[in-house]
Amino acid sequence: MHASREDKETLNCATMSSPKSPDSFARTEYIAQQVGQDRQAVELKLSQMILDKVFHGVLDQGRGCLLIFEQPEVDRAYGAAIDTLEQVGKVVDSLYAKTVKLA
Repeated sequence: MHASREDKETLNCATMSSPKSPDSFARTEYIAQQVGQDRQAVELKLSQMILDKVFHGVLDQGRGCLLIFEQPEVDRAYGAAIDTLEQVGKVVDSLYAKTVKLA
């Protein structure tokens, strides 16, 4: 039993290594057929949608695949760390002002 070229390409898209496993994938040619536009126009629009964060994904134009990922969870620790650093900055500024007065 031999796999067709299209089956191999689909398998390559599905198993492509990336930081996260894709939740779903689609061939860009298939998307173009479904919306009635040429592949290049669809790839351009998908690229823009990814940049605009309409959805999270990767467009692999070399393999003709769109890999779609779940929206990442918001890491609240980052915001708390920024707030802490701002407070530390205020303390440092206050200490500096006091040392200037003493000098």
